Amino acid sequence: MFAFSTRNIFARVATPQLRNGLKRGIATNAFRYARRDRNLVVGGTLFLSGGLLFCLESKKLFAETVKTDWKKLRDDIIEIMEDDDHDDGSFGPIFIRLAWHTSGTYCKHTKTGGSEGGTMRFKPECDHDANAGLHTARNRLEALAKKYPEVSHADLYVYAGCIAIEEMGGPHIPFRPGRSEAKEPSTPEKDPRFSPDGRLPDALLDETHLRDLFYRMGFNDQDIVALSGAHAVGRCHTKSSGV
Repeated sequence: MFAFSTRNIFARVATPQLRNGLKRGIATNAFRYARRDRNLVVGGTLFLSGGLLFCLESKKLFAETVKTDWKKLRDDIIEIMEDDDHDDGSFGPIFIRLAWHTSGTYCKHTKTGGSEGGTMRFKPECDHDANAGLHTARNRLEALAKKYPEVSHADLYVYAGCIAIEEMGGPHIPFRPGRSEAKEPSTPEKDPRFSPDGRLPDALLDETHLRDLFYRMGFNDQDIVALSGAHAVGRCHTKSSGV
């Protein structure tokens, strides 16, 4: 992405500007004054050199930033997962619920919602009835979000759910990073990553409602049974039931 040579940088940046200047008759004057005042040439050279150094330094910083030690992050998630003062001693179940609820708003028809952006940390989505109590999991993971700033909240929430399943004796969950990071609150109308209320299952409704929601995500009846089994993990809290 940042593998630009000096020639490429000049072609991408300087040449279009020079071309535009020529169209306006500015470049001719610039070169005329450059011949009169050598300092202008020196200044321009320093400017271009500074720009080149900035690009090279940005490339270096970018390369360093994107290198995530996923094994170390995994170990850190496991470390904060265990807590004798929380329920039965583990945040694992609520990490799974967080991963599911941040992903379960996806709509295959409109390509909206889902885990993209990590939007649940913003209002009003964090206050949707179905997300009651999940601030506990988000707050628990926030220290790791700061420790690994190159990892989006969306990736962190999903990855924590995968690790929780594995640590509780479940299968290995293949994980692919790369989800985007929403920087500020928005609405579904302005940003398709944000979800309207009502996209997650309501325990008071029947199987028709459940099928409508899961079919919207691209699942079938077998998937519904398998995914619904996750409700057997962890304790049930009336303040977190969404009812």
